Amino acid sequence: MTLAERAFPEKTAGAADDVVARTRELVLSHGWNSTSFQIVNPGILRWFSADGDAVVGYISSKRVRVVVGGAGM
Repeated sequence: MTLAERAFPEKTAGAADDVVARTRELVLSHGWNSTSFQIVNPGILRWFSADGDAVVGYISSKRVRVVVGGAGM
């Protein structure tokens, strides 16, 4: 798996369900309020750390990325 595939797994064919499952698992383990769950919503892109122990949700518009939430996990 390439670095890009690890960082942006939702761009890998057939991986969308796995990405949501991994994201949900991290939120259930580390999220502490309802804002944390925004990251599992459809349309949110996700970036995972190289170790897979952290995830950041964001949307991309033109040349800007806006991070979802605001409450740390």
